[in-house]
Amino acid sequence: MRRSTKVVLVTLATVGVGVGWWLGSPLFLDRTVDEAIPVIPTTTNAGAPLPVAEQPETTEPATPVLIASGTFAGADDFHQGSGEASVIRLADGSLVLTLADFEVTNGPDLRVTIFDGSDYLDLGALKGNIGNQNYVIPPGTDLAAFESVVIWCRAFDVPFAVAPL
Repeated sequence: MRRSTKVVLVTLATVGVGVGWWLGSPLFLDRTVDEAIPVIPTTTNAGAPLPVAEQPETTEPATPVLIASGTFAGADDFHQGSGEASVIRLADGSLVLTLADFEVTNGPDLRVTIFDGSDYLDLGALKGNIGNQNYVIPPGTDLAAFESVVIWCRAFDVPFAVAPL
C-alpha cells in the first residue's frame, strides 16, 4: 500500500474513533449536577396548603412562586427519565425551569426544551444527566402555550424523557 493511502486510512480511523467515543461514551458515563433549587413556600402562615401560582400576602420581599410542575417519565423502553420539572417565578419576576431529583439516560447532545405540541423552545444543553439543575426561561415567554418539558437528543432527533406540565 502506498504511504498516502495509509495516512488517509489512519486519519479516517482516528476521526471515526473520536466520533464513536462522542456518540457512545455518554451511555457509560454519568454527569451529576447539584445546583440550588429555589425554595417555594407550600403553606400559608395559617398552615393551609398554598394554591399553585398564588403569592403569599404576608411575605416580604416576594418569594418564589410555583407556576407549573410535572414528573418525568422515559420516552421509550431505552430512554428513561425520572424527577420533577417545575416552572418557578422568582422574586424578581424572572422565570426558571428547575429539574429536581432528576435522572435521565445519558446521550450525546442532550437539550432541555419546553414543548407546545407543535413547536419547542430550546433552553440550552443539559448540564448533567443526574441531579438538581436550573434553566432560565427567556423573558416574554408565553407559558400558557407550553404543555411539557422534553429532554431531547439533537444529534439523533430523539426524545429521552418527558414531563407534562
